[in-house]
Amino acid sequence: MVKLSGRNGGRKVAKVYNYTNLAGKILHQTVKYEPKGFSQRCPASNGDYTWSLKGVDTVLYRLPEVAKAIKEDKAVLVVEGEGDVDAAYEKLGIVATTNPMGVGKWRESYTEQLRGAKKVVIIPDNDRPGQEHAESVAAQVSMVAESVKILTLPGLGNGGDLYDWISDGGTPEQLRELVKATPQWIEEDESIYSHPIHGGFGENKNPLPIKSVGEVIEEAEESRDWIIEDVLARGALTEFSGLAKKGGKTTIWCHAIAAGANGQDHAGFHTEAARYLYLTEQCNNFAQALEEARLVDYPDH
Repeated sequence: MVKLSGRNGGRKVAKVYNYTNLAGKILHQTVKYEPKGFSQRCPASNGDYTWSLKGVDTVLYRLPEVAKAIKEDKAVLVVEGEGDVDAAYEKLGIVATTNPMGVGKWRESYTEQLRGAKKVVIIPDNDRPGQEHAESVAAQVSMVAESVKILTLPGLGNGGDLYDWISDGGTPEQLRELVKATPQWIEEDESIYSHPIHGGFGENKNPLPIKSVGEVIEEAEESRDWIIEDVLARGALTEFSGLAKKGGKTTIWCHAIAAGANGQDHAGFHTEAARYLYLTEQCNNFAQALEEARLVDYPDH
């Protein structure tokens, strides 16, 4: 338990931001000092303050207004500081919020407090930590909100924020136009780039490639890189079907692979020497097929 005079080190208290529950009861506070600095505290039972949020169920700043906006299907801005939130209310007339302690301190409970929001617009500070924080928050909030956007304000210097943008003359009308022009946030799945599907032609091997008619026609004229001529092409998907257990598919392909492994012609088809990866769910009869095709002569294949 520490009194304010022993906590601020002689700094002047510039402002105290109240974080309340839906009924307006103060749960915790952010204390802003001059020179710039911040401390967190919560009311104690003796009328003093506890200068720690340990064990406190923290909430979003101006939670009652946020809950009302969600109920009325109004947009909610998510920014990085309490000063930005207050400026959005006072200068723009727009509902905004932030999480206590800023960047990197977002909690799952804050996401839940935005559940059901029609539109959430995240406005990061103009720096790398701000952008990374915005992406992290968007990934979580997109699970509970109908629409999520990340708006990077134009004309900001390094570290600039919504408060600076408003101070430079930003208006509600300009903000609305910027929000309107900002696309919906969509999480980028890097796995679709690192694991290409080798099933089409041309250089674009990503799933669902987008190509013009001209590209399709041009690439259709490319010659195939045949491993087994007119049967199996490098970088392509080939379907080979027949009756289960009776069509001889395993036998045929084991003999084809055996020929191709050594670059020998197979059943009248020219082959190029190559290594093969054969995926199968077969057990007992597969070993027999390997022996019959003399693939045992190529133990490293």
